[in-house]
Amino acid sequence: MLVTPVTVSEERLPELRSHLMLFDARIRRTASPLAATHIENIDETKCRPRIVNDLVVERRRILTNGNCEIAAIGHLLHKAWEAKRGLSVAVSNPDCDSLYDGALLAGALGGKLTGAG
Repeated sequence: MLVTPVTVSEERLPELRSHLMLFDARIRRTASPLAATHIENIDETKCRPRIVNDLVVERRRILTNGNCEIAAIGHLLHKAWEAKRGLSVAVSNPDCDSLYDGALLAGALGGKLTGAG
């Protein structure tokens, strides 16, 4: 896997920071069962990883282009979450869904859940 850092200009950082929040949901799980369900559903979901990747490329473009609205990243994160949830029912659970939906109701444009998987 190739990892390429995203360089955000000094002028852009305050705007980016003003749109970000980080929460620890204290939900713990392992990735193995989740990965197994991805494999089981590979025929039905084979285009979704590509969709998620394309959204990453678009978010990178927004971050590095000073003329793009930072808030658009939130909408792209939401699209990526929807695509990732379509990979398997095991991607999320009622606790995660409740937290994510609550954030949207509170004004978030999107989110990135990290951890297992």
